[in-house]
Amino acid sequence: DKVIFVYGGNLGVAQDIDNILRLADNSRDEKDIFFLLVGDGSESGRIGHEIKQRGMTNIALHPAVSQIEYLKIVAECDVGLITLRRDLKTQNFPGKMLSYMRLRKPMLASVNPGNDLTIIIHGHDAGLVCNNGEDEVLRQHTLKLARDHELRLRMGMNAHRLLQEKFNVAIAARQILAHFS
Repeated sequence: DKVIFVYGGNLGVAQDIDNILRLADNSRDEKDIFFLLVGDGSESGRIGHEIKQRGMTNIALHPAVSQIEYLKIVAECDVGLITLRRDLKTQNFPGKMLSYMRLRKPMLASVNPGNDLTIIIHGHDAGLVCNNGEDEVLRQHTLKLARDHELRLRMGMNAHRLLQEKFNVAIAARQILAHFS
């Protein structure tokens, strides 16, 4: 009976998984919210230790699984998480977004300032976005998504529509070939 926020993929420095730990810590009193991290990376050992040391019961770390198993896990979750380190200077488009969009999951993103993901996700009403470091805004976005089932459904459908309109292989091929015409 919980709303599950899932993060899947690399648990590295660029992703700033501490961002999700802070969010989980700030959401401890919300009994209907759970965070699931699936993956491995340079930060996974430390993150697992932090979760255990803090006695956090609203977040779990699961090791990496096959792509098929990962998609099954995401299909059972409610919201896809994206986190990028605040001081990144480049654009970054996490591949996990494609899974979230394919499976009609709204996205909750906390990204580096100036990242185009803010425009893409917000502009297509496919989720909620803030800058990394805006912890209270991120918590409020989390609560909004957790408490509004219809909002999650609508944003999930919009995410799927975004995938079909902007990330479709046929559309990409046409755009590439148009440069040669």
